[in-house]
Amino acid sequence: MTTVHSRGEQSEAERMAHGLGGFSGAALRKARKQLGLTADELGVRASVTENTVLRWETGSSRPTAANLRKVASALNLTPGDLLPSRVVVNPTLRDIREIAGLSLETAARESRLSRSTLARLERGIQALSDAAGDALASAYGLTFEEVEAAHTATREGRVRRARTK
Repeated sequence: MTTVHSRGEQSEAERMAHGLGGFSGAALRKARKQLGLTADELGVRASVTENTVLRWETGSSRPTAANLRKVASALNLTPGDLLPSRVVVNPTLRDIREIAGLSLETAARESRLSRSTLARLERGIQALSDAAGDALASAYGLTFEEVEAAHTATREGRVRRARTK
Protein backbone atom coordinates (compact mmCIF):
# COMPACT_ATOMS: atom_id res chain seq x y z
CA MET A 1 0.00 0.00 0.00
CA THR A 2 1.26 3.48 -0.85
CA THR A 3 0.93 6.50 1.36
CA VAL A 4 0.47 9.95 -0.13
CA HIS A 5 3.21 12.25 1.07
CA SER A 6 3.21 16.01 1.45
CA ARG A 7 3.28 17.84 -1.86
CA GLY A 8 5.50 20.67 -0.64
CA GLU A 9 4.53 24.28 -0.85
CA GLN A 10 3.05 24.30 -4.37
CA SER A 11 -0.01 26.46 -4.85
CA GLU A 12 -3.34 24.95 -5.87
CA ALA A 13 -3.05 26.55 -9.32
CA GLU A 14 0.47 25.17 -9.88
CA ARG A 15 -0.55 21.67 -8.77
CA MET A 16 -3.67 21.61 -10.90
CA ALA A 17 -1.80 22.97 -13.95
CA HIS A 18 0.26 19.77 -13.87
CA GLY A 19 -2.77 17.57 -13.25
CA LEU A 20 -3.54 15.14 -10.49
CA GLY A 21 -0.88 12.93 -8.99
CA GLY A 22 -1.64 9.24 -8.93
CA PHE A 23 -3.52 9.37 -12.24
CA SER A 24 -3.09 6.21 -14.30
CA GLY A 25 -2.97 6.58 -18.06
CA ALA A 26 -2.93 2.77 -18.29
CA ALA A 27 -6.22 2.57 -16.36
CA LEU A 28 -7.70 5.17 -18.70
CA ARG A 29 -6.59 3.28 -21.82
CA LYS A 30 -7.89 -0.03 -20.42
CA ALA A 31 -11.30 1.45 -19.55
CA ARG A 32 -11.56 3.16 -22.95
CA LYS A 33 -10.71 -0.04 -24.83
CA GLN A 34 -13.13 -2.10 -22.71
CA LEU A 35 -15.91 0.17 -23.94
CA GLY A 36 -14.65 -0.12 -27.51
CA LEU A 37 -14.02 3.62 -27.80
CA THR A 38 -11.32 5.34 -29.81
CA ALA A 39 -9.36 8.17 -28.17
CA ASP A 40 -11.27 10.58 -30.41
CA GLU A 41 -14.66 9.18 -29.33
CA LEU A 42 -13.71 9.46 -25.67
CA GLY A 43 -12.46 12.98 -26.26
CA VAL A 44 -15.80 13.96 -27.76
CA ARG A 45 -17.67 12.45 -24.80
CA ALA A 46 -15.40 14.21 -22.30
CA SER A 47 -15.18 17.51 -24.23
CA VAL A 48 -11.41 17.27 -24.76
CA THR A 49 -9.32 16.61 -27.84
CA GLU A 50 -8.10 13.23 -29.03
CA ASN A 51 -4.53 14.42 -28.46
CA THR A 52 -5.37 15.27 -24.86
CA VAL A 53 -6.69 11.75 -24.26
CA LEU A 54 -3.57 10.26 -25.86
CA ARG A 55 -1.25 12.47 -23.75
CA TRP A 56 -3.06 11.30 -20.61
CA GLU A 57 -2.81 7.66 -21.67
CA THR A 58 0.92 7.90 -22.41
CA GLY A 59 1.63 9.81 -19.22
CA SER A 60 2.99 12.91 -20.94
CA SER A 61 0.33 14.94 -19.11
CA ARG A 62 -2.35 14.40 -16.48
CA PRO A 63 -5.92 15.70 -16.31
CA THR A 64 -7.03 18.44 -13.98
CA ALA A 65 -9.64 17.53 -11.39
CA ALA A 66 -12.40 18.92 -13.64
CA ASN A 67 -11.22 16.93 -16.66
CA LEU A 68 -10.73 13.80 -14.58
CA ARG A 69 -14.34 14.05 -13.54
CA LYS A 70 -15.50 14.49 -17.14
CA VAL A 71 -13.47 11.60 -18.53
CA ALA A 72 -14.47 9.29 -15.65
CA SER A 73 -18.13 10.14 -16.24
CA ALA A 74 -17.72 9.48 -19.98
CA LEU A 75 -16.40 6.02 -19.09
CA ASN A 76 -19.09 5.37 -16.42
CA LEU A 77 -16.39 5.34 -13.73
CA THR A 78 -15.63 7.32 -10.62
CA PRO A 79 -12.60 9.62 -10.63
CA GLY A 80 -11.03 7.31 -8.05
CA ASP A 81 -11.10 4.46 -10.58
CA LEU A 82 -8.54 6.40 -12.63
CA LEU A 83 -6.34 7.09 -9.62
CA PRO A 84 -5.39 3.51 -8.69
CA SER A 85 -1.86 4.41 -7.66
CA ARG A 86 -3.22 6.93 -5.23
CA VAL A 87 -4.03 4.68 -2.30
CA VAL A 88 -4.24 6.99 0.66
CA VAL A 89 -3.70 6.00 4.26
CA ASN A 90 -5.35 8.56 6.53
CA PRO A 91 -6.50 10.84 3.70
CA THR A 92 -6.60 14.58 4.25
CA LEU A 93 -9.46 16.82 3.15
CA ARG A 94 -7.50 17.77 0.04
CA ASP A 95 -6.89 14.07 -0.74
CA ILE A 96 -10.59 13.22 -0.59
CA ARG A 97 -11.48 16.24 -2.71
CA GLU A 98 -8.95 15.33 -5.37
CA ILE A 99 -9.96 11.66 -5.34
CA ALA A 100 -13.54 12.85 -5.87
CA GLY A 101 -12.22 14.64 -8.96
CA LEU A 102 -13.15 18.11 -7.73
CA SER A 103 -11.20 21.32 -7.99
CA LEU A 104 -11.20 23.56 -4.94
CA GLU A 105 -13.62 25.91 -6.67
CA THR A 106 -16.05 23.15 -7.67
CA ALA A 107 -15.95 21.55 -4.22
CA ALA A 108 -16.62 24.91 -2.59
CA ARG A 109 -19.56 25.54 -4.93
CA GLU A 110 -21.02 22.04 -4.47
CA SER A 111 -20.68 22.20 -0.68
CA ARG A 112 -21.89 25.81 -0.56
CA LEU A 113 -18.80 26.80 1.39
CA SER A 114 -16.71 29.77 0.39
CA ARG A 115 -13.49 28.97 -1.41
CA SER A 116 -11.51 30.59 1.40
CA THR A 117 -13.32 28.55 4.07
CA LEU A 118 -12.64 25.31 2.22
CA ALA A 119 -8.99 26.31 1.69
CA ARG A 120 -8.60 27.02 5.43
CA LEU A 121 -10.18 23.66 6.27
CA GLU A 122 -7.85 21.90 3.83
CA ARG A 123 -4.82 23.61 5.39
CA GLY A 124 -6.01 22.57 8.84
CA ILE A 125 -6.22 26.10 10.18
CA GLN A 126 -9.98 26.17 10.67
CA ALA A 127 -12.09 23.94 12.88
CA LEU A 128 -14.64 21.74 11.12
CA SER A 129 -18.19 22.71 12.09
CA ASP A 130 -21.01 20.19 11.90
CA ALA A 131 -22.59 22.19 9.06
CA ALA A 132 -19.35 22.29 7.04
CA GLY A 133 -18.73 18.59 7.67
CA ASP A 134 -22.24 17.69 6.51
CA ALA A 135 -21.88 19.89 3.42
CA LEU A 136 -18.54 18.32 2.46
CA ALA A 137 -19.85 14.82 3.10
CA SER A 138 -22.72 15.50 0.72
CA ALA A 139 -20.43 17.02 -1.96
CA TYR A 140 -17.93 14.14 -1.76
CA GLY A 141 -20.43 11.31 -1.33
CA LEU A 142 -18.99 10.39 2.06
CA THR A 143 -20.22 10.18 5.63
CA PHE A 144 -19.71 12.96 8.13
CA GLU A 145 -17.38 10.63 10.05
CA GLU A 146 -15.15 10.14 6.99
CA VAL A 147 -14.92 13.89 6.45
CA GLU A 148 -14.22 14.42 10.14
CA ALA A 149 -11.43 11.80 10.04
CA ALA A 150 -9.91 13.50 6.97
CA HIS A 151 -10.02 16.85 8.75
CA THR A 152 -8.31 15.31 11.77
CA ALA A 153 -5.61 13.87 9.47
CA THR A 154 -5.22 17.31 7.89
CA ARG A 155 -4.72 18.99 11.27
CA GLU A 156 -2.34 16.27 12.47
CA GLY A 157 -0.27 16.69 9.32
CA ARG A 158 -0.13 20.43 9.93
CA VAL A 159 1.15 19.84 13.47
CA ARG A 160 3.80 17.35 12.22
CA ARG A 161 5.02 19.79 9.57
CA ALA A 162 5.22 22.59 12.15
CA ARG A 163 7.32 20.42 14.46
CA THR A 164 9.84 19.60 11.73
CA LYS A 165 10.49 23.27 10.85
